[in-house]
Amino acid sequence: MRKIRNLIGMPVICRRQKIGRLVQAELSPDLTRLEGIWVDGGLRGTRYIPAEHVGTIGQVAVLADNRGKRRRCSTSPLLYRAVTTDGLRIGAVVGAEIDELSFLVGALEVTMGLWDDLYAGRLRAERYTADPERREVIVVDSAQEDEKEDGP
Repeated sequence: MRKIRNLIGMPVICRRQKIGRLVQAELSPDLTRLEGIWVDGGLRGTRYIPAEHVGTIGQVAVLADNRGKRRRCSTSPLLYRAVTTDGLRIGAVVGAEIDELSFLVGALEVTMGLWDDLYAGRLRAERYTADPERREVIVVDSAQEDEKEDGP
């Protein structure tokens, strides 16, 4: 699993030639898979490469089999409100972990505020449901699910 923020700045290689650096990764509306990547090519402009043309996410570079289409980076960064199944706000989604081979999202990274991040670290949400219209992610806590299974 690789975090999106660790991918930012990696060189993107197409046909043995560097075409730019990765500036943003775009996730699907339901936050379950990688849709594509945005590459900054300097004077050649920003390009969008769909996930089906991304071959490999390696340790030092991203390999693609297509240069992508030149267009502005139109997607906003990954900022969703994170709530519990009861509707209580727990923080904001600021990142995701992506599987390098399947491009599926393994977990979301949730911040609960600066002091909580420094004290306890960020929450790693593996079970969630996304609501793109409300820009919310409902995080399913495994402890809550265990209580429901043990109950009546």
